[in-house]
Amino acid sequence: MANFEFVLPLTKDQLLRAERVGQYYVKDVVPAREIGAQVRGFLSKKRLLDTKCVVDSFDLLYSVITNFNSVDEKVVQDAFDLALLGISKVESDLTILLQNADATLDFDTKKQAQNHLKMSSYVLCHLIELIEAEASKPSPDVAASATKGRKKTAANNMKFLEWASQKLKAVQCLKNIHELALQCLWSPQPVEDEYINLVADCFFKLIEDAGNLKSSTIKDAFTTVIGLNIKRHGYAIGCVMKIIQVLQAHEHAAPFFAEVLSIFSEKFGMKSIVGDCIRELCRLDSLENAQDCGGIRNLSTFLVELTDRIPVLVTKSAGLLVELLNVKNYTMRIGVLTAFFKIVLDVLSKEGLDNKEKELRDALLDHLEEHILDENAFVRSKVLQLWQEMCSKKCIPLDRQQTLLELISNRLCDKSSVVRKHAVGFVSSYLASNPFLAKLSPEELRKNLAEEEEKLQALRILHKDVEDEEQEDDADASWMGILPGLQEVLQEDEDQLKDISLTDEESVLLDEILNKIRALLKSGSCTEAVMVLRKAIATYPDVNLFCNPSVGEEGSEDNKGKENGVKDSTDQVLLNVLKKIYQGTKVAAPDEEAPKKAAAKPDTPPRDTASGEGAVDLYKQKMLVLYLKDCTGFAEKIQAIIPTLCEMLYSRTQSDIHEAIAFFVSAHCLGIKGAILGIRKMLPLVWSREPSIREAVANSYRDVYFNQPAANAKTRARNIADGLSELVNVVTTSELICLEQLVTELVKSGDISSTVLRFLWDRYTMEQPDTMREECLAATQLLSMVASADSNMVTKNLELLISVGLGERGKADLDFCRHTLSIIQKMGGTVSAAKAPLQRFENSDKMFVRLQDILLETFCDTSISIWIPTMERALDVIYKYAQQPAKISNSILTGLAERLLSRCRQQVAVDGVAHAKPQDSQSSQEENEGMTLEESPQTPSFECSSLLLSRILACVGHVALRQLIFLDVDVFAQLKRKRESAKDRKEEQVAKRKKRQSMSATSHVLSQSQEGPDNQNADDEMLGPVTDDTDAEYIVHLLDDVVLSDESSLGVWSKLVVHVVTEQSTYTDEGLCTVASLALAKLMTINAEFCERHLAVLFHIMENSPDPVIRTNLVVAAGDLMIRFPNLLYTWTEKIYARLQDPSRDVKLGTLKTVIFLILNDMIKVKGQISDIAAMVMDEDAELADMCRNFFFELGSKGNALYNLLPDIISHLSDEEHGIDEKSFRVVMKTERHWRDLAYCLSLIPFGERGIKKLHENVVCFADKMHVDAVYESIMGIISNAKKAQVMKADVKVILQELEDLVEELRNKGLTESELVQRTKKGIAQASAKKRGNKQSCATPRGQKTPARGKRRCRKKMSRLSESSNEDEEEEEEASPPPTARKALPRRQCKLQIQFSDSSEAEVDDNDDE
Repeated sequence: MANFEFVLPLTKDQLLRAERVGQYYVKDVVPAREIGAQVRGFLSKKRLLDTKCVVDSFDLLYSVITNFNSVDEKVVQDAFDLALLGISKVESDLTILLQNADATLDFDTKKQAQNHLKMSSYVLCHLIELIEAEASKPSPDVAASATKGRKKTAANNMKFLEWASQKLKAVQCLKNIHELALQCLWSPQPVEDEYINLVADCFFKLIEDAGNLKSSTIKDAFTTVIGLNIKRHGYAIGCVMKIIQVLQAHEHAAPFFAEVLSIFSEKFGMKSIVGDCIRELCRLDSLENAQDCGGIRNLSTFLVELTDRIPVLVTKSAGLLVELLNVKNYTMRIGVLTAFFKIVLDVLSKEGLDNKEKELRDALLDHLEEHILDENAFVRSKVLQLWQEMCSKKCIPLDRQQTLLELISNRLCDKSSVVRKHAVGFVSSYLASNPFLAKLSPEELRKNLAEEEEKLQALRILHKDVEDEEQEDDADASWMGILPGLQEVLQEDEDQLKDISLTDEESVLLDEILNKIRALLKSGSCTEAVMVLRKAIATYPDVNLFCNPSVGEEGSEDNKGKENGVKDSTDQVLLNVLKKIYQGTKVAAPDEEAPKKAAAKPDTPPRDTASGEGAVDLYKQKMLVLYLKDCTGFAEKIQAIIPTLCEMLYSRTQSDIHEAIAFFVSAHCLGIKGAILGIRKMLPLVWSREPSIREAVANSYRDVYFNQPAANAKTRARNIADGLSELVNVVTTSELICLEQLVTELVKSGDISSTVLRFLWDRYTMEQPDTMREECLAATQLLSMVASADSNMVTKNLELLISVGLGERGKADLDFCRHTLSIIQKMGGTVSAAKAPLQRFENSDKMFVRLQDILLETFCDTSISIWIPTMERALDVIYKYAQQPAKISNSILTGLAERLLSRCRQQVAVDGVAHAKPQDSQSSQEENEGMTLEESPQTPSFECSSLLLSRILACVGHVALRQLIFLDVDVFAQLKRKRESAKDRKEEQVAKRKKRQSMSATSHVLSQSQEGPDNQNADDEMLGPVTDDTDAEYIVHLLDDVVLSDESSLGVWSKLVVHVVTEQSTYTDEGLCTVASLALAKLMTINAEFCERHLAVLFHIMENSPDPVIRTNLVVAAGDLMIRFPNLLYTWTEKIYARLQDPSRDVKLGTLKTVIFLILNDMIKVKGQISDIAAMVMDEDAELADMCRNFFFELGSKGNALYNLLPDIISHLSDEEHGIDEKSFRVVMKTERHWRDLAYCLSLIPFGERGIKKLHENVVCFADKMHVDAVYESIMGIISNAKKAQVMKADVKVILQELEDLVEELRNKGLTESELVQRTKKGIAQASAKKRGNKQSCATPRGQKTPARGKRRCRKKMSRLSESSNEDEEEEEEASPPPTARKALPRRQCKLQIQFSDSSEAEVDDNDDE
């Protein structure tokens, strides 16, 4: 008989006293040192123990709990064994006692069983919690590694090694007890909440350790115990609270609790707990706590996992989740939107949705659309991912797709790269599931649409269809989605549907039948809808909607009609009826009259065959027009996206580039018009510094041109050749260079096979039938590109190239000849001339003979427009492979001069002035304006064609340039090779002589003493530089004294060039002036004397020439001369910078490229004129602006170059007369613009600790500008960004806080200058005190200064604060600790990078709300 009552306490101390009579309390707490002996005493007689041992050992086990930290581990384990033994005895007794749930227990039995159960459970649960907490502590090694930033990998501290198995036994016992009918022990009262909470808390404590979730026993016990507590004992509210509490603290619990709730709803039928959890989650106050990012993230994960497992139950609480979209933390918004996505995907995308479900689906999709424009970039990117997945699974309603595409296409310009990435991914997925005819261009679709609309209008007039088109179009939009399925159903055999009618069960009201048909149509159940409609027509034939002939009628006429196509008309009647039902048309009952308006204008075609076919044609035409409208809108949106994606190809973010490349590849494979533009635009990326981007470009071209399916190898080779030839014909010159580099890589990788090359050679020789000239030229260019990677191919086919390309075909088609010369030019490969000499041919070789013939015989043909490019390519080949190229070039110039003179007509000079004689009409049509050559007043002058004169002057200029390269590179390399060869021969002779020497030791020592090795080695060391200088001097002598001397041919021709350039009043032809000025620039590269003599002429023409082509050419030439003769051109640098202000866009572009090249290669000193480049950053021309941005990006990475230029740049940009417009820099007022501009520029610079100190010291400089909003916002932005630094010294934090307080005070009321100085000194003193406080120590550490030395150096540093920045850096080094034995590390240079406002390049930083 139980003579006491055990009350479960709220705290352990409550068991030490009894609050009422009969309540059990602990009479004696055993000391820690005696616990072990008493526990062992109980265990020694455990076989004799029964349930009474629970009461007898309770005080002892309570003592273990209270003295847990003082008791040995072995004693704790023995105590737990004793507690486990007690709970096992209780389990056995309760199993026998409660085996009959209907049995009635007396009061004493129930009270005794309650006491034993509560006492054993109390001890066991508390021991489980204590031991679990101790066993889960990490070992010291793991804790130390975690403090160093490494992730904790283990939690085993080598304590309680047998705890895992003991824990499972205890959990199983608790599970078995809770499976019993415990309510019988408390009947008629419910089971005590304290007991339920005790066991539940123990289980929730176990779940807090991620390792326990790996045990299926613990997971099953938790699910069973908590589930039974909810179902039998009303623990739902407590369970929900504990779940939310554990979720907020432990990340691993989210998937487990989602699984638990799924089991509760399926196994125990507790579906309401899902809604309770969501409701409690929405009520949490911590959701607005910005600091609790981890807890909110766990709740978000739980919500997603829960929706993934039981979406139907979460759907019922979707209205509550909408409120969570207003939570500031972005992770919660992501979780809610993901839950909405899963609900739509798994629940609301099936067939047969009712109106409420459709409204819910549309509402959820609306929320997903709204958050495409979310303020946080991670939310936007996640929503785009969700839309992309819905698109791939084709779950987006058709009427929403066009609007959605337009909305997401705007995200292609998002400031966040991850958003742009997923926006491109959505567009690619949308193209893959393209429901429209996007393969046609918008122009073709608009043309087709206009034609079909004309046909529709004619049919409307013919059939007197005056229905409002706009309303009809809106009504038919959703109808188009189910029309194909209905048409397939109506094609089935209708014989099986004869004599059908609604049964008695189906014969309900007509409105209900129509609603059922409408619901079936909207759910996509077309077969069932048609079946119900046929039955309805057979049952209600007199309804005005069904007044047309029924499909159930029989007769020979009907059978004949079917053979003649009347069945199609009948099907169309059914389609019209279904359409009216689908669109909700109200119909009259059989006994009601139809409205007169409806009777006057029936929607169904009449009974006769002719009228029926006409109505069908009208309906089909309407559907076709609607379809073409959708196609046109889709194609227009895709075409509008392509330019934006082309810009993404040149983004600084690699993900943008990769996504854009993938889009264009997939679009091209899908046949989208305009995708070829992106394929071309990605060609410059072959020069990217990133190997992954270069590989992506190569793979994209493999997918587009090489990996397409083909029937056989020959067809595949033809397809590859056709695709590459088409590309060659449309690319620009710069893209052609990039394509050559790409083809070179493809040849090296083996993608261009021998079959493809054989096909190209066949097109080159035109052996293939029906080969067009364009195909031949494209094949020639492709072979030239292949030759860049495989020079042996040129060597093997040299005879073929000479016979075909330089034969009659080459003479008749100079384009073909020029491309052939490009192939021949690749014969030597890319090996340096100094390492491997090229094979050179005699001057009498037929290659050079044919080239001379081609140039001379086509010289006078004025119909040829590419003679000069062909001539330049021919001279390149001659100077590369001829043994004596100067003789051949002189021969060519002589031949050209003879032909020029033969075309000129001599005339007599009158009074020293040369007059032109009139030419015949034919020559005036063929040639340009005649020009006069005049040597002196006494010599005869000649009138000749300006075109022919420009050709010969172009030849003179290119010969001069090639002669310079030949002497400076080829001849110098040849001299060096000869010298090295002679040296090698000498060394071989010395080696042979040493071999012939006597092998005796005496003779060997004697020979060594006589040779003088030191002198010999010194001579060998000096020989190389001396001979190199000798060779260089020889080359310089040739260039200075021989090439342009009066005796040389180039010297004579140079006088003609100078004469044409200087006599611009006589030679007025633009083409001639362009060629002559360029020829003069090439001649000036030969020697410094000729260059210096004509520099003034060159720059005069550059400034005053009206032709922008001449100005552009001379700017580029001036850049080349700057590299060749930097000392001569140094004083003319400003003239080059001045062309940045040229009115011509081409001149500005050429100047910008030249100046950027010279600056980045350190050829000219960066001066104040660089501000002109900075001003061009806001140029309207996108190419110029992008080039300037890239320039400053590169310049910012070259040390501290930009720091010294910032004052000039800012001053120039802010100048109200010569700077850029206000809107381009900042939208500011004129009186405060300098303040705003300077503050804005400061906000672009990342401020470190030293920068914050400088800003604080100089607060006086901007104190009186704090009333200006832009200045205040910029300074506060600097402070805000500085606070985000993860590591900051304590003294800097004090200064930063003082600076923020100062700025706020200045903003609100202002301070005087003296007050500011005092506040600044006070802030510095506080920071110093904080710093000293952090460094207090009893002794000075080794390697650091003593306090006295530190003060002296600090005073020394403070006395020099007003000096320059360079002195500041030296003082900082001086104030540093004394150097130790370690080698001093070099100071890291600060790299400044100015970022200009460009939405496509900026990256988002939206993590503030975490």
